[in-house]
Amino acid sequence: LLIVDEGPSILAAEDLAIESEASLQQKLQNARAQQAQGILLRNLHGIDPHLLFPAPALELNAVLLYLTRDDRKPGYFSELSFAVWKGEELIPIVKCQNTLSEEDNQDLKSYAQQHTIEKFGPITSVVAELVFSISYTGVIPAKRRKSGLELEQARLLGWERQLEAADATPLSELMKATELP
Repeated sequence: LLIVDEGPSILAAEDLAIESEASLQQKLQNARAQQAQGILLRNLHGIDPHLLFPAPALELNAVLLYLTRDDRKPGYFSELSFAVWKGEELIPIVKCQNTLSEEDNQDLKSYAQQHTIEKFGPITSVVAELVFSISYTGVIPAKRRKSGLELEQARLLGWERQLEAADATPLSELMKATELP
């Protein structure tokens, strides 16, 4: 059974024949193209348990805009805010919890000290030139956000030191993910 995400509700799609683990993996790779969150395997005799296999996470590269200082841990940033390109402008897209290594956090602290644009409360605005990789499970329209989108279950993967800000994912690429086939 293929599970299709239709906003707040879930629709059941056609039954799928899964012959092997390789067949399951192939169908999971194709699930995103059908706007599916994953594949639900159920016992045809109606006996639990059912198994849900989520579709693979998606990834994007985003530019760091803001850091939120953690008051409980001096010199540490608890949350990072990122943006993607909309033409020549950076548009905020997501906030992620800081899961960087201790070494990366030290480098980030040093960068913030040297490249701060302004501070307001616990928020530090920095020069937009650092790129980070972020994973997410889906994209949904969000009228109240400047980007018009919300990333579901966004998670910081790491610092992409070899990339420049111009290499960040464009908003138009994320907008395609909200279009139905």
